[in-house]
Order: sequence, then structure tokens, then C-alpha cells
Amino acid sequence: MSARRYRAIMGEDRYRYIAVYEMQDEATFRAFLRSKHLRDLKRDYDRWFGRVSERARFAYVQVWP
Repeated sequence: MSARRYRAIMGEDRYRYIAVYEMQDEATFRAFLRSKHLRDLKRDYDRWFGRVSERARFAYVQVWP
């Protein structure tokens, strides 16, 4: 798994920051959704930013090449 964080520099979207996680395959992603690691990440996020931010989740699979 790799992870990166980005900050929006253009556009009027309500999500100004994004964290992108790249998984080996869909099975790895599904396991991550059930993991303690993800629960811990969400807990920490809510503790630090829960009152001033909201979270959204999107998932994609590569279609080309």
C-alpha cells in the first residue's frame, strides 16, 4: 500500500484535502476496510478534526492500461 496527501489549489469543492491510498488489488482494499488500522485512522481523524471537518470515501479500480 502507498499513501499520499494532497491539498486543493483550484476549484470550489468542499473537500480541500485528500488522502489517496493505492492498494495492490481489490481484495487488499476490502481487507483494509475491515482492519483495525482503518478504525484507528478514523478514530484519530475524528478526535483531531471531527468538529470542523467531514470525511468522504470513494474507491476506484484501474481500467487502463
